[in-house]
Amino acid sequence: MIAEIIAAAGIPLEVDSWAPTVQGAVGHVVGLRGPDGDEYVLKTYPSWARRKAAVEVRALELATDVNVPRVIVAGDRYVVMTRVPGVRWADRRRELSQPQSRKLHREVGELLRRMHVVRGDRSATTTSSTATS
Repeated sequence: MIAEIIAAAGIPLEVDSWAPTVQGAVGHVVGLRGPDGDEYVLKTYPSWARRKAAVEVRALELATDVNVPRVIVAGDRYVVMTRVPGVRWADRRRELSQPQSRKLHREVGELLRRMHVVRGDRSATTTSSTATS
């Protein structure tokens, strides 16, 4: 399946050694790298999560004022996106002080509140970055 998705992306990609320290509850994530060294992420979803995948892709497309991955290509059960550099919150939580953790929770909560006011067709995605599988 990964080879088919990479072919659908339309750019020469190969699996690299990057992987998150913890996989998500819904999708499975692997790292990809382009011939120019650009880093990408492939996230695949089980068939029961197609709606969740479409919502995630739409949210990424709408989040233009924050540093989020840019969708390269998406299908019913996958999304290829740019890899954002940095350290994931889940990997830093134990290093944060109580005040730092509370501040981060507030900031994330504010972003989520802003995202949850967006209304519309959850399965709608822009045609420029979406392919079908």
